[in-house]
Amino acid sequence: MPARAAQSGYFSDDSMIRRVMRKRAVGLTYGQRALVIGAVHPLLYVGTAENTQHRTTPYTRLALTGRLFEAVSLGTREEADRARAFTRKRHAPVDGVLPEDAGAANPAGTHYSAADPHLMFMTMAFTFDSAEVMHDLLVRRLTPTEREGLYQDYVRWGELFGMPRSAAPYTYREFRDYFDGYLASDEPHLTEEAKLVGSYLMGQR
Repeated sequence: MPARAAQSGYFSDDSMIRRVMRKRAVGLTYGQRALVIGAVHPLLYVGTAENTQHRTTPYTRLALTGRLFEAVSLGTREEADRARAFTRKRHAPVDGVLPEDAGAANPAGTHYSAADPHLMFMTMAFTFDSAEVMHDLLVRRLTPTEREGLYQDYVRWGELFGMPRSAAPYTYREFRDYFDGYLASDEPHLTEEAKLVGSYLMGQR
C-alpha cells in the first residue's frame, strides 16, 4: 500500500468536517460550547459525570475528549482507530440509572447507556451543532450545500464511534427540525451539578 494511502484518514482533505475543524477559531471554541450546551441533556451529563475520572476537572475532560474527537475527524486512520478503541473501552462500563429526578421527562431511575443509539446521536448532535455555530460566528456563514456536507460528515463521524446510521435524521433540514424542536421542548434540564460546572466553564465563578 502506498505510504500516502496508509496515512490517509477516514475523511478526505477537502471534506467539510476537515475544512471546518481546521479553522483555529472553531477548533478552540466548539468543544467548550458542546460541553456547556450538551449539559442540558441529563442522561448524557449524568452518564458522563458518573463514569469519569475528571469529574472535578472539566477542562481536563474537555481536552481529552477534544483529542479523541479530532483524531477521528482530522487524523490518520491509525490515529482514528486508536481513539475509537480507547473510546470503546471507556464507554463499555457506562450503564446506569439517574439517581434523582432530572426534569419531568427524566425521573429518577431512568436508564442510560453509552451503547444507546439515541444517546450516541445526541452526542454527535451537540458536537456538530457547536462546530456549525462557531464557524458561522467566527469564520463565515456556511452555504446550504456546505452545511449539508458538514452534517453528513458528522453523521459518518458518529458512525465511526459506533452510532447506527438509522439513529440520525437523514438530512440536515430534518436534523435541524428535530434538534431545534428538542431544545425548545420541556425535555432539556440542568442538574445542580451541571449548572455549577457550566458556570465554571463559562468563567462565572
